Amino acid sequence: MISFCKIISAGDLPFSLLAAILQPASSYKTGVMKIRELRGKYQRQLGNKFNLAAFYYELLKDGIMPLYVMEAKWRHGFENNN
Repeated sequence: MISFCKIISAGDLPFSLLAAILQPASSYKTGVMKIRELRGKYQRQLGNKFNLAAFYYELLKDGIMPLYVMEAKWRHGFENNN
């Protein structure tokens, strides 16, 4: 019987294919790290006034955007509200 399944290693894949497979995971992780950084920053600055539900509402209400745009939006909003 011929097996059509073959376990391949990263060394067997062309770089462009490997990059295409790994890119979504690295983008996701970068976003997670940035959101955690912003959450920690605003938790420290607001102290007891920090509201986790409000943080995530603000994060999600405008949809998907580049990280630098999201950070600038938050910085601008925070400076105008404090």
